[in-house]
Amino acid sequence: MEPIREAELDSRALEALAERAARELDSAQSLFRPELEFKVDEVSGRTVITVYHPETEEIIRQIPPEEALRLAHLLRELGSNGDLSEISLIRTRA
Repeated sequence: MEPIREAELDSRALEALAERAARELDSAQSLFRPELEFKVDEVSGRTVITVYHPETEEIIRQIPPEEALRLAHLLRELGSNGDLSEISLIRTRA
């Protein structure tokens, strides 16, 4: 009989620990819930989703990335003339 009681205690203790961990994770997640911004890029017409850190307002991720939007802008600018020599996907800094 004793091993059954120990097993029951272990099971209850594990269940209580799991519940506590779930509550703590849920609480921590609410502190770091990212902020989302949805907008339409005027040039390409694409929907842009930007994910910000809630406290620092730092951009965590943007979909589509800035480079893809720049490419879409350049291609639209070029229009029908077909001159691809001016396209640079790499941003250079002096």
